[in-house]
Amino acid sequence: MFASFGLGDLDLPVTDELTKKVISFPIHTEMDDEQLSYICEHILAYVNQTA
Repeated sequence: MFASFGLGDLDLPVTDELTKKVISFPIHTEMDDEQLSYICEHILAYVNQTA
């Protein structure tokens, strides 16, 4: 993610560990029901695939 900043190799052990555990959902106040359904459908498909 930080490659575009030209910072070279960074040692970010906490960030690296969290990327394995945290999911960021694209949710906002302007979201309509169709968008929400699309996101939920794909999240459930992923969870069911990896279970």
